[in-house]
Amino acid sequence: MTSPPVLGGAGALPHRRGDPTASRAALYAECRELRADVAAASRFLVAGAGALGSEALKCLALMGAGLLVVVDPDRVEERNLARSVLYGPDDVGVPKVSAATARLAAWSPEGRVLPVVGDVRYDVGLGVLRRVDAVIGCLDGRASRLGLGRRCASADVPWVDGAIGERIARIAAFWPRRGGCYECTLTPAQWEEISAEGPPGCGAAQRGAREAGRVPTTPLAASVAGALLVSEALKIAHARRPGSGLPAPEPDWGLERYLVMAAGRWVDTRYSPEPHCGSHGGPWEVHEEPGLGVADPLAAAADRASALLGAEVAAWDVGHELVVSARCRRCDAADRPLVAEGAPAMRRSCPRCASPREVRTARYVAVGSRLARRPMWDLGIPPLDVLRFRAADGRAVAVELTGDLSRFPALLAEPLPPLPEIRPGSGRGRTAP
Repeated sequence: MTSPPVLGGAGALPHRRGDPTASRAALYAECRELRADVAAASRFLVAGAGALGSEALKCLALMGAGLLVVVDPDRVEERNLARSVLYGPDDVGVPKVSAATARLAAWSPEGRVLPVVGDVRYDVGLGVLRRVDAVIGCLDGRASRLGLGRRCASADVPWVDGAIGERIARIAAFWPRRGGCYECTLTPAQWEEISAEGPPGCGAAQRGAREAGRVPTTPLAASVAGALLVSEALKIAHARRPGSGLPAPEPDWGLERYLVMAAGRWVDTRYSPEPHCGSHGGPWEVHEEPGLGVADPLAAAADRASALLGAEVAAWDVGHELVVSARCRRCDAADRPLVAEGAPAMRRSCPRCASPREVRTARYVAVGSRLARRPMWDLGIPPLDVLRFRAADGRAVAVELTGDLSRFPALLAEPLPPLPEIRPGSGRGRTAP
């Protein structure tokens, strides 16, 4: 990728009328805290391309972000047109990530966009998350946020989370190494809400079950929250690449901020790690395996894990509930979907008679079972994922399907520099400055 041109001096590119790259160079020439080279080298994953995701993507593209991985399972609907800056009437019925890619390319020709039609919890490998500066969450429900937060914790990647209402904007920066995480913020009532949620997204099928309790959203709140999310994400990218002579910005980890726009008032809550939080078990030590990919059988990954542990592994820790069988209660039709229980592809009603189906799930898959002989793609494992295997004595090892990296040429650049040691937030309090 070509870096934005430097205005003035030897080697400067001539300004072309209507050239967004030259215009962006002029923008950065006036900035004191933001650097063009950091933006050009940055890599972000944006989960959700609705109203809030559209605003975040717009800001990232206009700031010249180097790589955007955009993940969303839905298609553009007419209701999106008044809420999302990325979509027009001709985009109705088109996957959101496809329509977004076309618009972003016009705003940032030098940037790259990797569109993924799917659920960020199940369709994006942890190896992708490991190779981005930060993840930006623009999701709809608590279950989606919880799943994304756990994936980010497993990949040891920081993420910023956003939510919007009619005139309320919420943002938070999470990294379990440095403070409370999204899971630490949840109350018992919110855990009950999560258990009742369906698959993520805001498509018609998912929307029907939640329409009565839907929070109205507006482009007013989305534009404010989207800009704040990108500001926090760029802090993380700059913290990874110090060198401007100015102090590296520090995200305030574990701080949740609500902007009540009608009152012009911020309400802040800081979270510390909660005991027994599932996202605070520490990141896995990942062994990159260039000889493994999703086309290989699960048994091949298990054999490599056994060699790394020096003991035979017994099971693959799926990380979520894998649907291994679904049987109709009425017509007795059965199949083996082999998808995540909450994934959009999982139909809980019979495709023949629309009756409810009895679903059997598994959290662990024995490496000696018939499933272990199937290609990993058939088991719903996405490319470049990280698989965790357990031995009978309880020890665990994580292996990455690094052989899939060739599918993501934009991620083949040199590894990201680590984040510096950043002070964790302490205590739990509520303030209204």
